[in-house]
Amino acid sequence: MPDDTHSQDAERWRVRAEQARAIAHKKKDATKLILMALAENFERLAELAKTKGPTSTGCAQPNTD
Repeated sequence: MPDDTHSQDAERWRVRAEQARAIAHKKKDATKLILMALAENFERLAELAKTKGPTSTGCAQPNTD
């Protein structure tokens, strides 16, 4: 996989984190807390994608043989 793929994956997770935060700001109580926690997890996934690539998430790699 090209290095660009990892940065695209990281960006995708960051966008999802932003979306979750935007929705969370409109909610109240437990829903807001859950969405904010979800956004933090998306940020962690973005960091993993950026620094280690897809193999660090435990996902199986396709067989290219």
